[in-house]
Amino acid sequence: MPARTITLAIAIIIATLTAAPAPAETMQQHLLLQQRLRYQRQLELERQRALEADRQRQLQLDRQQTQQSTQNSQAWEWCRNQGGAVALDLRISGCTTVIQSGRENPKSLGFAYNMRGNAYFAKKDYDNAVADYDQAIKLTPTDAVYYANRASALVGKNQVDRAITDFDQSIRLNSNYARAYIDRGHAFRSKGLYDRAIADYDQAIKLEPNNVGTINARGNVYFQKKDYDRAIADFDQSLRINPNQPFIFNLRGNVYAAKKDFDRAIADYDQAVKLDPNYAFGFQSRGNAYYARRDYDHAIADFDQAIKLNPNLARAYQSRAYAYASQGEYDRAISDYDQVIRLEPNNPFALNGRCLSRAIVGQLQEALADCNEALRMRPNDASPYGTRGFTYLKLGQFDAAIADFDAALRLDPKRAMSLYGRGIAKQRKGDVGPGSADIAAATALKSDVADQFARYGEEPAPAATAPVASNAPPPVAGNATAPVTTTASIGSVNATEQVKSVAAAGEFQHRVALVIGNSNYAAVAQLRNPRNDASDMAAALRKIGFDVVEGTDLTKSAMDDKIREFSHKLDGADLALFFYAGHGLQVGGRNYLVPIDAKLERPGDLPLDTVDVAVVLAQMEAEKRVNLVFLDACRDNPLSRSLARSLGTRSTSVGQGLATIQSAIGTMIAYATQPDNTALDGEGRNSPFTTALLKHITDPGVDITTVMRRVRADVITATKERQVPWDHSSLVGDVVLAQ
Repeated sequence: MPARTITLAIAIIIATLTAAPAPAETMQQHLLLQQRLRYQRQLELERQRALEADRQRQLQLDRQQTQQSTQNSQAWEWCRNQGGAVALDLRISGCTTVIQSGRENPKSLGFAYNMRGNAYFAKKDYDNAVADYDQAIKLTPTDAVYYANRASALVGKNQVDRAITDFDQSIRLNSNYARAYIDRGHAFRSKGLYDRAIADYDQAIKLEPNNVGTINARGNVYFQKKDYDRAIADFDQSLRINPNQPFIFNLRGNVYAAKKDFDRAIADYDQAVKLDPNYAFGFQSRGNAYYARRDYDHAIADFDQAIKLNPNLARAYQSRAYAYASQGEYDRAISDYDQVIRLEPNNPFALNGRCLSRAIVGQLQEALADCNEALRMRPNDASPYGTRGFTYLKLGQFDAAIADFDAALRLDPKRAMSLYGRGIAKQRKGDVGPGSADIAAATALKSDVADQFARYGEEPAPAATAPVASNAPPPVAGNATAPVTTTASIGSVNATEQVKSVAAAGEFQHRVALVIGNSNYAAVAQLRNPRNDASDMAAALRKIGFDVVEGTDLTKSAMDDKIREFSHKLDGADLALFFYAGHGLQVGGRNYLVPIDAKLERPGDLPLDTVDVAVVLAQMEAEKRVNLVFLDACRDNPLSRSLARSLGTRSTSVGQGLATIQSAIGTMIAYATQPDNTALDGEGRNSPFTTALLKHITDPGVDITTVMRRVRADVITATKERQVPWDHSSLVGDVVLAQ
């Protein structure tokens, strides 16, 4: 009963009791009075209990409010922490509590989302960071900081163009926000837009004249532009502001080294390690300067110290490997390259260096594997082509060597070592005149090129010597697998005879095929035939004894997995076959196969979205065997046009159809149509090319070159001469697939 009701009842009873009794009051009335008194006492007790209950409820409410206020205050304290005293997960928890409390106004709530985004950013959880910055901007759309923060997270997601848009908005909201200029400058620098980066750094330095980090960033861009004097001026300015920073001396030393002013470079590196004797990068950099001066002992001593200070400094191992190789200590160089590749498995420069050292000591198959992997990572780098050419030269595969030296020289026409190596390969083939011309041209470019090749254990064949048999290799050194000796004067089997012996009709004991057909493309219209082409080709190959790795409608990752599965099955195979149907394209003279999830919206997507044909070919040619490649991938490709548009002025590098491919001895590559032309998709179940190939590939007792002539004739007839299949072959014996 409520306390007010009880009080009113008591008042009524008291009024009744105090009224004068009637003269004829009876005993019954007295009893009634007693009853009323008892009721009064009961009501008073209930009123007291109700008052106490009200008081307890208020105390509980006060305690709850105090506790909630304390919790919210603690949550804000964790959420606001930026100094690292509070762990990132605790910061995220605090911000989440604030966000979920429902007690904050939009501005405070936006701040909490921003702070939680900062914690996610620090954890490199860029997706959640962007999501929180989105909420912060939605709640407070005029805060420049939130846009700059989201931009930084977008950079972390490699969405640099979107990031620049956010930095633009941040600067529009606050034209004096130095951090937005700095970070936008970093974004421009990552895109190679150096002048725009410098303009942003200039503006930031105008706002914060003593910001050493920004001055160093501008100096680094000048360094990348090879404007060395301006770079040095910036590092001088940084040192005037902060003369005790070893890394600034290191930066300036790098510029002096690039100018080949090694005395000043070493003086700066000396100062860096003097200021911080534990500065591993200082020793590493000074070692590089000594190496450039060919003072290998001092260089190695500095690299040793850098590695001692930082055992995970991959670049120190790599530099020491170069120094050991320069001293002729190739085994020690290989050991250091091993360490680099352990720390950085995707380092193409270390793979290329190890390839060369392995080739020199005779580990030729291992060297080829390294060079192939380096080329997969850097297909437009001349150096791995030159190194692989040298390896083929050591193997006695002179045509393959010449092809690789040619590729290196196309990329770098003044590469004296490749020109010299090509000359040696030509001489050993018996083309003494052209070989001597290459050697003379190489010597004109680099006077000591012969000495360098001699250090690698290779000398040009004397011009007066009678030519040896084509492709006859020198004796195999080191732990390379030596073929059976049949000619004492040469010391190893002629490479051509090796391939011929493998290619004898009916003697392919271990046949492996990779068959892929892509029809269901996500970004462009579906192709009618490739899926059928692949499944039918796989069935035909199984009938003639192939172990087939088959895949249809494959994404990029799925194609990579199938290629990896195929490469594992290649061990010990004497015949390898690759068939691909679907979209393909050529860019810069290289051929790429297109998975179904490719978009090719920007130039950088090419190596990420596609599969370089050279990757598959490298796996097939890693060992001596017969290799057959069939590419029904010359169809008109909308993705090629999309990529060409994104390349702008460089769009001419995107060609029609597929480009020609240089292959090693024992390889045939067949195209659905001529290079630089497009093929037709079929009206029936299969394309014209695959229809003809399925018809003839199982013809018993017929050599593959005859098969291709029959295929060519059928396709020309079926397409009314609009499509002419083409092949490039370095086969040296008959290859009969069906008996």
